Amino acid sequence: MDIIDQEIVSKFKQIGIVNRDDLSKFDRITKEFGLTPDAIFNEWQQYAVKKMINEDFGKHIDPFRILIKKQAVAMKRALQENEKQAQLQQQAKSQKTTATSRPKTTTTTTSTTTAAARPKASVSNADLDFDFDMDDSTNNNNNNNKNNGDDFDFDFDLPDAAKSLLHLNGAKHFNYESRQNIGQSTQLYCAGGFKAPASDSGSNDTTNTSITVLGKGTTSKDVYMSDTLHGRTKQLAESVTQYHDKFSKVLGVETNTDSEELIRAVGRVWIDRSSLALHKRFHLLGNTLRGVDSFSINTPVNIFTGQVIMVEGKNIPGSNFLCSNIYYPNQLPFHVPEQDSSARILFASGPFSLFRANDYSPFNDLLQVIQNKKYNIVILFGPFVQQANLDINKLDKTFDQVFEELINMLAEITDTTFIVVPSVSDLCHDYVYPQSPFRLESKRYKNIKFVSNPSTLLINNSITIGLDNSGIVEHLQYVLSDKKKSNKVDAESICRMIIQQQNYYPLHPAEVPLEMSRLPTLSFPGITPDILLFANADNFAKSVDNVLCVSAGQMVGNERAGTYVELMINANSGGNDKTAIPIAQRSRVTAINI
Repeated sequence: MDIIDQEIVSKFKQIGIVNRDDLSKFDRITKEFGLTPDAIFNEWQQYAVKKMINEDFGKHIDPFRILIKKQAVAMKRALQENEKQAQLQQQAKSQKTTATSRPKTTTTTTSTTTAAARPKASVSNADLDFDFDMDDSTNNNNNNNKNNGDDFDFDFDLPDAAKSLLHLNGAKHFNYESRQNIGQSTQLYCAGGFKAPASDSGSNDTTNTSITVLGKGTTSKDVYMSDTLHGRTKQLAESVTQYHDKFSKVLGVETNTDSEELIRAVGRVWIDRSSLALHKRFHLLGNTLRGVDSFSINTPVNIFTGQVIMVEGKNIPGSNFLCSNIYYPNQLPFHVPEQDSSARILFASGPFSLFRANDYSPFNDLLQVIQNKKYNIVILFGPFVQQANLDINKLDKTFDQVFEELINMLAEITDTTFIVVPSVSDLCHDYVYPQSPFRLESKRYKNIKFVSNPSTLLINNSITIGLDNSGIVEHLQYVLSDKKKSNKVDAESICRMIIQQQNYYPLHPAEVPLEMSRLPTLSFPGITPDILLFANADNFAKSVDNVLCVSAGQMVGNERAGTYVELMINANSGGNDKTAIPIAQRSRVTAINI
């Protein structure tokens, strides 16, 4: 029986891995690639979070070994650099001790020697340059924080191999406090009819802000139900019937001016495994044409699996149904406002913490902005406790406790109404989509409204806002982009597709853990929202068919500080009649650096 390194046993036991076969596999990986148990443990934690592994660990270890095999050389180099840094730090401490223990003299020679005892060491083969300047108080403080990486003030330029050391230590190399252009704004969108207010801030009363959730929403407990592929496909096909009357053309057979029969069918685009190009051969789930199984288009067109379309063409026996035209569902009407309303809205999307688990400096800075500018409404997209945090295992509180502390901070800003939306990346929420609102059992907050993801809100019986924190824009851009030419489909085109589909997540198979029993809650509630807010890595603002589509970007990126956005909406100068000016024609969107 192989003897397993006890450090492997103790570390993996902390996260619930106690099976001897599993531990033996980790031990063999450590020895095979000449890495330390600590390095393998850290890499496994990141891998497990990314892959959502919380059970059946054994079946994931072999793929993990392949990953380590690819990274082994860089990891060993990083460990070597780590050892060099530790040696240099120890040398510096020894020199500091020697310098401070020498008696003071008045001779010039001794004075020069004392000054030299504070070394500026240069190690050329490691491409490192350290500048040590510590006093006793700093040294004492560092003895209590040995793992925080702040024992010295480093001025370094690491080679690529050594940079992976930062990941092994569980912290991104990003100094938030030294970020530049704080508060710098960029105008993303400004309608021609927008009129800037006289003041950039003002006092607001949350009692004057009414928020109503439109549509079915998701309120039940989040449970991801397993389903068969056949069952999911059947449900997608059956849901097509609700679109039959949503097109400008009539479904069925029609004779054109040349006495030719044009056949029209409606269905969800579905992949045909015999064709790599979707437009060359595809199926239509739920189509009503008997005997017609596959369809094709002569010219490339941006279609995606799950998209509901109407095809028009001739059915030639023995071949694909050749589509001469493709039609998309008509846009739903806008909500008719019952009263006139202006608004000042701040929209921010997580993560709100740095990649060190307990550092919510960006969140605190955002709260300061909110207090200063006194927005009517603040909309916050999760994640609030992010799964990608490299030091998440070092938290001394539960995920729910961290989240509740953040919410308590929002509750103190009583002159602003907060709307809080969960994310599938939130560790303080269930991993399922659509998501129910956050639930805090112990308290109710008067100025905070927890809503489902996605959801549609009616603000002051005037403005409708759709909230979609799923990443659908990036997901559609990925599946539609030309992988060889890197031809990325623009955000405006993606937003138009979402509006036409009348659905917050029209992509199937989904890139999120979609619960099929909640499929109806993804549909727009009989109207097109005036504003659509999306989670996206980059910020944007577009007017798409009179819908204001906005992304705030991320508050904190992997190695950079991000942005939030400010939406300013004028009151409707057209009054309360049917010819009211659309929101997109009287709005301004500004991105601001945190």
